[in-house]
Amino acid sequence: MGEWVHTFNSHSIFDFKTSVNMDEAENKIGPSFDQGLLGLPNVSGGVTQPNLLGIFPQVNLSSFVQMGGSGFNGGSGTNGTSINVHNQLSILPSFTFVHGPHDIHIGLDNREYQISTKQAAGGLALTSNQQWTQAGNANTADAASGLSVASFMLDNGYLSGGNINQPAQQFETYHYWGVFFQDNYKVRSNLTLNLGLRYDFPTQAVERHNRYTCGFNSTVVSPVSAAAVANGYPYGQISGGVTFCGVNGTPRTQITRAWYLFEPRFGFSYSLNTKTVVKGGIGGTYNWAAYIGAQTGFSAATSITASPTTLYTTPTSTLANPFPSGYVSAPGASLGYLAGVGGGISFFNPATRFGETWNYSLGVQRQLSRGDVLDISYEGKNFTKGPTGDAINRPSAGWYSQCNAETGGNPALCTAANATNPFVGANGFQGTSFYNTAKIQGEQLSLPFPQYTTVGENGLENFNGLWLNSFQVAETHRFANSLTSTATYAYSRIMDNNGWLDYVYRVLERSQDSNDLNHRITFTGVYQLPVGRGRYLLGNANRFVDTLIGGWKVGALYLYESGRPWQPNITGTCGAGQHNGLGGTTGCFETPYGINPIKTPRHTVAGTPSVIRGATPCVGDRNPTTGAIMLRAGAIAYGCTRANIVYKALYAPVQNIVSMGIRLGATSEFDANLSKAFPIVESYSFILKVDAFNALNHAVWNNNYQTTNDINFGALLKGPTAQGNNPRQVQLSATLRWWV
Repeated sequence: MGEWVHTFNSHSIFDFKTSVNMDEAENKIGPSFDQGLLGLPNVSGGVTQPNLLGIFPQVNLSSFVQMGGSGFNGGSGTNGTSINVHNQLSILPSFTFVHGPHDIHIGLDNREYQISTKQAAGGLALTSNQQWTQAGNANTADAASGLSVASFMLDNGYLSGGNINQPAQQFETYHYWGVFFQDNYKVRSNLTLNLGLRYDFPTQAVERHNRYTCGFNSTVVSPVSAAAVANGYPYGQISGGVTFCGVNGTPRTQITRAWYLFEPRFGFSYSLNTKTVVKGGIGGTYNWAAYIGAQTGFSAATSITASPTTLYTTPTSTLANPFPSGYVSAPGASLGYLAGVGGGISFFNPATRFGETWNYSLGVQRQLSRGDVLDISYEGKNFTKGPTGDAINRPSAGWYSQCNAETGGNPALCTAANATNPFVGANGFQGTSFYNTAKIQGEQLSLPFPQYTTVGENGLENFNGLWLNSFQVAETHRFANSLTSTATYAYSRIMDNNGWLDYVYRVLERSQDSNDLNHRITFTGVYQLPVGRGRYLLGNANRFVDTLIGGWKVGALYLYESGRPWQPNITGTCGAGQHNGLGGTTGCFETPYGINPIKTPRHTVAGTPSVIRGATPCVGDRNPTTGAIMLRAGAIAYGCTRANIVYKALYAPVQNIVSMGIRLGATSEFDANLSKAFPIVESYSFILKVDAFNALNHAVWNNNYQTTNDINFGALLKGPTAQGNNPRQVQLSATLRWWV
């Protein structure tokens, strides 16, 4: 990091800052290991990333603890072997000059990014079981004989499965540019205006070797169309296919460059008199991000073919030859429009527009007396037009309605695999369930792009949003030179828009934010103990005594927050187009009689002081065939006669519940600290500090009112689950401070 400052005159200064940050993070699951020691041959031929094979593989032997890391071969996880490089160059020149009542600041913000995944998590995994060393038929489980370790060592090593995973590499670059102007304009002695404008014009991420999928061509005839039609696909020609960045004229970035990122700022401070100041401001920013593409086709995984379990037959795959048929290669962009067929794909809308955030405030500060200052303010935040994705490969609402048992539909029309699979044996589907399955769900064939399971278009709409409104009061009182206290109160509301709750029935989600804490109260105080030289106690103490006992400060913080909202409707996997509510734990709730019957005053259940009830457990499920509501056993035991909360039927619309009107319990905490600065020599001091967090050890039991299948639904349980806050913690710290 470097900085050069040049002063032209008493009114003009030029400041040039620059910094370079370079780091390479290698997360290695274990030390180097020669896999040949396991009896493995050199299997690096055809492997594009030989480093994957330089450590101990993942070995899974049934009935034994796994050897090798859990994230080694899975392609993700903190335990995977990976090498990541991040380089950043920052340049920030700025010019400041004062002209009359104007204090003007102009500058440029430039950041250059290089991010590389030289090695992602992957490698070799081997599995074996006891079947080949059982006493009898290897195809029948025998708990009394056989050992996976023995099978692993038998002959050349019998394998029941595994794979070699070669993850994709990437090297992306993007550039951030911004210019800004700020003028602090002192209009009068009692009025100051802050006027500013920032303009950003960054680029989007580019992969150096064009290893990103970049979009989706919805009109091109799919290469699988002819085979599917010949095999009986009933709806005519199939269209749609993935495109690759920088290939065949496709742009090298996911989305086009944004040229509209103007961000104005305005603020003011006005003194009504010597004791009263009115202040406020408003400013806008865009939530810009550098979007990268998926890497469909740039990774490869070769599965090990399990050896036959019939006794005395030649094994298919062994330690001596785990991949007799070679490796599956990573085709990259060479697959063209065949990339991703048989699975799910996603891409960004090229016209994705970034959301914008506006922050605004207005407040009054008043000195009430010599030792009292009162501050009253309103603060707001409005995030709107945030990009949201959509499922463009969705069935129609009409298709789902015929399967909705709540309205008399038949779920089997959508769940049963009763349609002839036109993709069986078709080129491009190798390695997917479509390639060998004779029958599939009819819903799959009704999709706009039936060759894919899902097609997600990110940034297609702009429905995300957040609204924060907060009223705040703070009062600071100085009792004496040694004691200062501050009390604050804040009342706030936070609401969210979160895009689509139900893709098929086109239900948007609007809900209470999980951090919607209506009331927040704090008391803080710092007290200089009256002990030591010049103070009330031991005011004439010598230097040694004063060093030990003088100058200590005591601080304390009390915090109270009202309870967070209970949100069983948006927990679990419900939402975003999911229709699997029959499991009873997804959170896909319906409230057929409204919210009020669910509410109950928070109380301790009689005879069970460890249970606090906050909602009635009158929960029911839909009969999967008739759609009739069936009370759960826990609801019947509680005395419910009807279900006020119902898990929706499969293929029924998701209900958007803005608020359940129920909150978890309020929380409070008391923290304290004791500190002292010990001067050593000039410019050096030693600071000793003792902190006690949750000093009173007050436990908070906020375990979400138990969204379970039993009578505890709607209740907090003390004991079975951990408390919601940390227990008492005491921390001792020491700091050496110096200044030059």
